[in-house]
Amino acid sequence: MVMSLSINGSSSSGLNAMSQSQRALQLAMARLASGQRITSGADDPAGLIIAKQLEAMLSGMDQASANTDAAVSLLQTADGGLEQTQGILAQQRTLALQAANSATMDDQQLAAINTQYQALNQALDLVASSTTFAKKPLLDGSFTKQSMQIGASAGDTVSVDIASTVTGSSAGYSSHGLGLSGLDISNTSDALARLDAASSAVGQQRGTLGALQANALESNARSLAIGRENLASAISTIADADIAQEAAALTSNQIKLQSGIAMQAQAHQHAGRVLQLLGM
Repeated sequence: MVMSLSINGSSSSGLNAMSQSQRALQLAMARLASGQRITSGADDPAGLIIAKQLEAMLSGMDQASANTDAAVSLLQTADGGLEQTQGILAQQRTLALQAANSATMDDQQLAAINTQYQALNQALDLVASSTTFAKKPLLDGSFTKQSMQIGASAGDTVSVDIASTVTGSSAGYSSHGLGLSGLDISNTSDALARLDAASSAVGQQRGTLGALQANALESNARSLAIGRENLASAISTIADADIAQEAAALTSNQIKLQSGIAMQAQAHQHAGRVLQLLGM
């Protein structure tokens, strides 16, 4: 058996092996602690770049989903206001039909009916001005050519217009915008014609908003949910740690490190025997 004093080869090899085991042990511990396979750029440079790009896309899709939900809420708010408007118009039409039967009523009764009709016009104005979303009026004619971002990329938008087409004015679904302001229901045929036109315009607007919600927004929300799931899965495949694999690596490197320590002790004992032979 050769005993050398110049270089302790066993000790040098053991230290190198211990150093490698220590690094591998620290990496496995870091991956287990973070749940990430890529804990630094050195672990997988290309994988890190791809994962970060996908994470940015995922963040964009999350915001697009939130935007879409907000857009749906806005349309539902507008539809709720328009539903109230339709209800008021139905009451006004009933009053107009009642006033048409003037032969059975005196002037005082007819005046009372007209007063009630005019009060309902004020109710129309109140609904038009108070139906808001994020402090923006939706039914007063100002909510036109509005763009809503519902996708993760530029141009993924839908346009929304909520404006009455009865008079062509910018008064929206107020009594003026619906062509009912100043209307005298004593002229039954004119009153009924205007009320039917107003009700038709409100119904068409509700249908347009409903189609936008069902065909564009809710469909888009489903597509985003599917896309997000697939994207999250791709990120997980690239960046997430395999817990079972890393736990096995941790155990393996702990054993290697302990063995290295034991072998290092043996190498030191070998050097000690050489010194004993030399009487040192």
